[in-house]
Amino acid sequence: MTPFPLLRLPLLAIEQVLCMMSPFELIDLSLTSSRGKSIVTNVGPRFEGFMVPGESLSIMVFEVGRRAYTKTSDESKDDEVAYGFEAESEYFKHLEDPIEGWKKWCKYLKEVLRCQFYEVTFDLNNRGMGFREIVDWVKVQQDDFDNMTIESKEECDDDLKYVIETFPTVSELNISVSHYKEGFKMEIPGNLSSLTIRNANFIDNEQFLRLNAQINVFEEHILTNEDIHQFVRGWMSMEAHVGLKTLMLRMENQERFNGMLTGIPFEQITDVEILERHQNRLQGDDMFRITRCDGKRCFVYILCRSYLCMEVC
Repeated sequence: MTPFPLLRLPLLAIEQVLCMMSPFELIDLSLTSSRGKSIVTNVGPRFEGFMVPGESLSIMVFEVGRRAYTKTSDESKDDEVAYGFEAESEYFKHLEDPIEGWKKWCKYLKEVLRCQFYEVTFDLNNRGMGFREIVDWVKVQQDDFDNMTIESKEECDDDLKYVIETFPTVSELNISVSHYKEGFKMEIPGNLSSLTIRNANFIDNEQFLRLNAQINVFEEHILTNEDIHQFVRGWMSMEAHVGLKTLMLRMENQERFNGMLTGIPFEQITDVEILERHQNRLQGDDMFRITRCDGKRCFVYILCRSYLCMEVC
């Protein structure tokens, strides 16, 4: 096969060729020579990525569809292509050293491909010796992320707290942890735009009333109807939760929903246009409106058959 003199092309032509190459191909090109690295760094496309420390490092590319390029410690996945919900296609490359390997790749992506990491996922199911050192290393590389997910199917109280305390200024926080030790307590960072917690049983009423995230979603919780009343009334009087956009709390049944509204002034919505706009969300036809003291309103209804949803409009 005749070699293709890519680096001898005019700059505009080189740029067009680089834009058609995958991150893996760009990295291979950058490793051929110092000129190749310079061309990729200064002319090649930029990427946005998400990070999964310790097991893999993924870079998601937003094109016509979404493609993810993942370095993995699983040798059986080398050169494998997978298709799924998060990305239309995901391409894997094997890393012999699952820790030091992705550290080097991460630094290289930031330096040469100018990759910006907006999301990070800490999988505490796979933590072991050196986990906190990994968290510290990530902190040094990037002080903040737009979106952080922490997930675990086992108790991980101290490490969970450590991650939260290390990245206190994250914007969107998703805690997908199943179990905590008895008596576990943890403060949630302030000024979140979004807070989603799978098991929020550690959040009592006092902390619940202090939350100021714009979006709050709890799948499990210990909040009583009285606690929820206090939260809603704080919003109605503008004494708290002024920036609230959405509150979603899982319920046991329809009767619980009715109890949540007891004592709160509301009006039932009969406007056909509003009901039709929300028909894919509603369980039944019941939808209510609550008005704040400044005239701002919110819709209250049952979402997905099991959630109290308070949606500020």
